[in-house]
Amino acid sequence: MKTLAVLLSLACALTGARAASAADGLTAELSHAHVEITSHFTGKRILVYGVRSHPGTVIVKLVSPPEEVNLSRKIRVGPFWVNGAKVAVRGAPAIAYLSSSAPLKQALGARERERYGLTLDAVLGGASAHGPPGALPDWRAALLRLKERAGYYRVDGHGVDLLNRHLFRTIIDLPADIPIGRYHIEVYLAHGGRVVAHDDLRLAVLQPSFERRLARIAHRRSWAFGTAVTLLALVFGLSLSIGLRWFTRA
Repeated sequence: MKTLAVLLSLACALTGARAASAADGLTAELSHAHVEITSHFTGKRILVYGVRSHPGTVIVKLVSPPEEVNLSRKIRVGPFWVNGAKVAVRGAPAIAYLSSSAPLKQALGARERERYGLTLDAVLGGASAHGPPGALPDWRAALLRLKERAGYYRVDGHGVDLLNRHLFRTIIDLPADIPIGRYHIEVYLAHGGRVVAHDDLRLAVLQPSFERRLARIAHRRSWAFGTAVTLLALVFGLSLSIGLRWFTRA
């Protein structure tokens, strides 16, 4: 909480003048411009904060790089349920969060939400499915259900805090299994049923060179990587056993 208070104080001091003079009346910033994925990474909390020059509903949208997802539907074969044909969905973001200071349906009409992509259906606008004809005709609905159930797609109508007439903040919890790449964060100010201000932010999720090379080797040469790790574990265990035996004799 102390860290958040300091960040919010800095936001008020550093961006107040910018927001007052900004043409669109909205300025937003991130507590971290980049996140490094290491072997000890367990997730990250990102603070989005900023200043609005006039009243309205603040909306924060985060979209991650796309990923490929394989979907299948359970079918019954005799007394058993088995997986049917697979459908590969490409172009769907791995993570999509929509947070606002008031429910989106109250702040904006359906046409305005669609125009700015402020729905989960719009997030899947660039996605496409590849598989046998008729294998999963409702793949969009199926993907949305799975993503929402796992917490990777979220809509929170009370996720943005309005601290006073001008200052706002929201915390984005990134899970441990986030994809690497550039994340697009858009901040909107809605008033009178329409968007009156907009700001764009970028978050870079990176992997250090050693971890990146190790992950590439594990993915491309899984058999060799597994064999090498097993041999290293055997050597380490044998060395430890010899060392303990020598130490006890001494």
